[in-house]
Amino acid sequence: MNHEHLQVNLLGIQVRNARDGVGEHLDRQPVVLPSWLELQVTILPSTKVNPFVEEPDKEFALRVLQLVERCEAGPTLLAEFKLLEGAMKIPARLEILPCALLLGDGPIHEHTSLYGTLRIQLAQTLVSRVDSAELELNDEVKAVLRKWKASPSEYVRGAGWRFDDAVP
Repeated sequence: MNHEHLQVNLLGIQVRNARDGVGEHLDRQPVVLPSWLELQVTILPSTKVNPFVEEPDKEFALRVLQLVERCEAGPTLLAEFKLLEGAMKIPARLEILPCALLLGDGPIHEHTSLYGTLRIQLAQTLVSRVDSAELELNDEVKAVLRKWKASPSEYVRGAGWRFDDAVP
């Protein structure tokens, strides 16, 4: 049983116990339910195995981008953006760079928007999981990092320069 299923099962047990009155004590604290974004991050699709789609890594990136749009639109969700950054641990070694490319290779005009900056932030989190020798071998990633370095956004330029060892 993976981590997501365990969390959902524990949540179900907590809700059932609260509903059935199990553990009714005067000092009992109410069950704290996870936020909407926390639930969405928990049910993100696998980047490796997804029998419903041909390209699981693209489906993962698409769902992450949908959540980024929601974070951009709502200040309460933006405050929980760290949950999405934590989800960047989901892609396994072989899926890291394809997911990073899908998230980080957006149009340059988006670099100055909140949406574009959040995309780059997630892609940067993924790229930082890969050693510089591996980055040097991937021409697509090097091209994206060069694009970041030439960005009109100072934040995005900084993200590109963080990987200067990998891209001359």
